[in-house]
Amino acid sequence: MKPATSQTNVFDSNRCKEPHLDILIIGAGWSGLYAAKYVKQEGLNFKILESRDDFGGVWNYTDSPKWITVMRNTVSSSSRHVTEASDFPMSQEFGNFMRHQDVMDYLRDYSAQFDLHKDNRYNSRVVSAEKNEDKDWVVKTSDEALFTASKLIVCAGVHQTQRKIVGPVSSFGGQIYHAGDFKHFDDLTVSEADHVIVYGGGETASDIIEQLVKKPCQLTWAIRGGQHFFRKAPLRPGAPPGQYDRWDNALDTQSTLIHALLTDFEKSKPGMRYGCNLASSGSVFSYQGHGLQVWKNETPWYHDAFNKNGHAVEYVWSGRVKAAPKIDNCQGQEVVFEDGSTVNATHIICCFGYTPKLDFLPEWATQRPTHLMYKLVFHPDDPSLSFIGYARPTILSIPFMAELQCIWASQIWAGKQNLPDSEIMRQEAKADLASREAYFPDYSNKNLVHPRGYAVDIFKLTGMKLFNESVSKNRWLKYHLPSMPFSPFLTYIMRGKYSKGDEQRVRDHAFPSIYYKSSPGKPAFGGSTIKYAWNGILRIGLMRLLSADTFFDLLAKRRMNRYGSSMRNFTDPASKVSISSEGIIERLENRLDRFVGNWFRQT
Repeated sequence: MKPATSQTNVFDSNRCKEPHLDILIIGAGWSGLYAAKYVKQEGLNFKILESRDDFGGVWNYTDSPKWITVMRNTVSSSSRHVTEASDFPMSQEFGNFMRHQDVMDYLRDYSAQFDLHKDNRYNSRVVSAEKNEDKDWVVKTSDEALFTASKLIVCAGVHQTQRKIVGPVSSFGGQIYHAGDFKHFDDLTVSEADHVIVYGGGETASDIIEQLVKKPCQLTWAIRGGQHFFRKAPLRPGAPPGQYDRWDNALDTQSTLIHALLTDFEKSKPGMRYGCNLASSGSVFSYQGHGLQVWKNETPWYHDAFNKNGHAVEYVWSGRVKAAPKIDNCQGQEVVFEDGSTVNATHIICCFGYTPKLDFLPEWATQRPTHLMYKLVFHPDDPSLSFIGYARPTILSIPFMAELQCIWASQIWAGKQNLPDSEIMRQEAKADLASREAYFPDYSNKNLVHPRGYAVDIFKLTGMKLFNESVSKNRWLKYHLPSMPFSPFLTYIMRGKYSKGDEQRVRDHAFPSIYYKSSPGKPAFGGSTIKYAWNGILRIGLMRLLSADTFFDLLAKRRMNRYGSSMRNFTDPASKVSISSEGIIERLENRLDRFVGNWFRQT
């Protein structure tokens, strides 16, 4: 549908006292600040409109229920290595995983570094946006201001409106909440007689479980359609359930060029999947990161969104939390799950997520959903409207994807590149959606992307190359590059921005370790690319050749079918298995599990 122009006096650009802008950015969260920085570097004049009194988006924590934010105790599930801006590293003082205070400090420093503060207008919620007869955007805000701009960039994020609580759970007779109703759990009074169900498999659910285990109530964690888990930091041997340190090494850095040469990330990481399970749980049998029959689905590894707060699953393994599948129906306070099990619950907290709120845009613009934008950025019907930060990666981070979008889109905004015509963009957007739906067949969020595949698309559009001129001339950098994780800093190198002053940052990123902690300032394997590659060949190449992942998955499924959990040895090490053929098989499996774990740590 072609965009229409407004004929009303409300959008008469003659009423606008603000100077005409090249670009107007809606939202001063992570994506909005990235967009502003790249727009500014292109010499374009712009302004950011933000409805709150400060920048930061959902990371700008407040106790006020008026604003949707992270919870008070939220710690990022993605590490600083894959979250920081490509050209502005995060302080190591934050650790590898950040609290909301750390994120706000970082974004404040980022804004100061690139002089973005003066171009922000706070307490200025966008009420409406239309095109005028001159084909400019005319935007009205809640404080009665009018702005005109040639282009409009929407960076308002998806955390705008709580998804409605519908389905069988809506008839529950006890107290029912949306996860967004809570910023913390200090005010939730429960006793040993209470039974709380946390319903959902995402990272918010993990955060809530992590807080509720400190309370005396009984807990059930129910998940619809299964879930894949991944621990953000390696399991600490002998540590209590759910424990990690914010300075622990990050598992999302296990994505170097060496890894990419030895495995296929888009085909469930053959030869490497067992290692992910080992690092996350200490066992090769933790199928899909949990090893629980009630949460198992048939979606292949990497073809679903990961819950990177996998440490919360340890509360299920320890027995503190009960795992359950989808809720089938509710009879008063009795909750019946799809496997026939029941719970008499007092509270249900629904982690159903959020939807974006784009009602300020004209009708023609919202008729096409964000997942049908060209490369999830440009509106095919009118490319003067673009969206940043709506691509959700299965792993790594949303800010990483948002910056990649800005690097490419800024070339379009500045007129340095041209887009295809509208019909071609519509066809490609439709084809990209079909490809994502085929890759993620069981996932409802159609903005979900495989981060490597999506990034490769952006690399091609921007002309970024791994071995560019600045790399080819630097022998030391070429030596370290194969051990660098897939991260914003790697894209900085690919854009030819590397200089002598970036050596320390290379040392900080190179040779990522799968161990929970390495000596400060000392990289894994002594900083030897040859040794790092050799260990990769042993751990990944050899096990891929042996089809080890398929074998371990088959054993894990057999254990789940028989016992409900493939983590039997982990959850109940003191149990005595009967002297039978089945008991002997299980003992052999447990010995194999320990042997592979010891071998993995020693190579």
